[in-house]
Amino acid sequence: MDAPIVRAKGRNHFAQLLKRKARLLGIPVIADPALARALYRDAQPDRPIAHRHFQAVARHYAALRRTDAQSGTVPSNG
Repeated sequence: MDAPIVRAKGRNHFAQLLKRKARLLGIPVIADPALARALYRDAQPDRPIAHRHFQAVARHYAALRRTDAQSGTVPSNG
């Protein structure tokens, strides 16, 4: 499996707009301020996340998959 790709990043007002758009599109928004700051600092749009963030991001992927499994929905690949 390839590393997750950063599609967009933002701070302050732009970050709020990104979260609003995600919710409108049905994309889960997860609160993890420490990880968000690290990804904002280290990541570039349209590039994979750094290896050092794999474990933290994987925890969120696993939690989302558990939630999807419990609700009976099929998780998307995007």
